[in-house]
Parts: sequence; C-alpha cells; structure tokens
Amino acid sequence: MQEAKGQRILIWAVVIFALAFLLRFLHIAAIYKSSPFFGVLPGDLGGYDRWASTIVEQGWLGAWTALLLVLLGNKIFNRMTGIVAGLLYAFYAPAVYFDGLLLKVTLAAFLFTLAIYLFLHKDLTEVGSSQYFSGFFLGLTCLVKANFLLILPVVLLAVLVNQNAVSRKRLARNWLYWQ
Repeated sequence: MQEAKGQRILIWAVVIFALAFLLRFLHIAAIYKSSPFFGVLPGDLGGYDRWASTIVEQGWLGAWTALLLVLLGNKIFNRMTGIVAGLLYAFYAPAVYFDGLLLKVTLAAFLFTLAIYLFLHKDLTEVGSSQYFSGFFLGLTCLVKANFLLILPVVLLAVLVNQNAVSRKRLARNWLYWQ
C-alpha cells in the first residue's frame, strides 16, 4: 500500500516536472521568435552566455525545483499538498519569466529547495549523507544569494530542538570548539 502511494506521487512529480519544463521552454521559444535582440550579446556577454549555457540550463532547474516541491510537500504534509505546490511553482509567472533569463534567482531557488529536501529526507534521529549534502547545498545557496545566511540559525535551531537528534551533541561540541 505504501509502495503504491510512493509510485503515485512519483508519477505526479514527473508530470509536474514535464509541465514546468514545457512551459519554460515555450516561454524561451516565444522570446526568441519575438525579440530581435535575443541573440545579440555584445562584448563579454557572448562568452558568458556560452559558458553559462554549458553549465546550467535555467528551464531544467525550474522544472527540477517544481519536482522537488512535489516531493517536499508530500513528505511534510500530504500528497495533494505536494501536487498543488509543484503545480503552483510550475505555473508561477515570475518563476517562469526568471527561468528564461540568466539570473541567479533560479539557481538559488533550486539549491535551497534541494537543501531542504535533503535535510528532511531522513529522520533527524540519525546522521546520514543526506544531512551532509544538505549542508553543502545550503552553503552553495548562501554563496549564490547571501540572503539565505539568515536561514542558518533556523537550521541550527531545528537540530537543537529535536530531542532525538544524534547530531545534537556533535553540533554543540563543534560550536564550542570553534568559539
């Protein structure tokens, strides 16, 4: 029964991923056809554009963010909440617009959603690789957009408040060590 629910949420997540990517692809295609300046990249912008397009495709990141929101909503609340959250992000006009531009907002949204997903992937009763990767991606998010530094005390508080957290003692020891 639990396996069937897991398969259904994955099907919904893949459908929302496809819808989000299709919408972003159509948006970029519409800009490309309607704007005569879309392909004009003077000076260094041409090099940066080629470099960035080989590293990150913004439409893919937006679609992956929608998929992660489906999985997060399902894990934290229920299946319907996850589906609604993924659909809302997939069709959220500012997200679709900014995914078509080369800005750090898309990368920050993806990295932060991935960090939260990995942080909540397992119970906090055991320290696993997902928590370490969560910290890594949260650090990358802070490098991309410094506003996310304000989240670090919340994460620290979440670990310290959890009575069953194995990492609580380690975290306190490390915190005292660095002071």
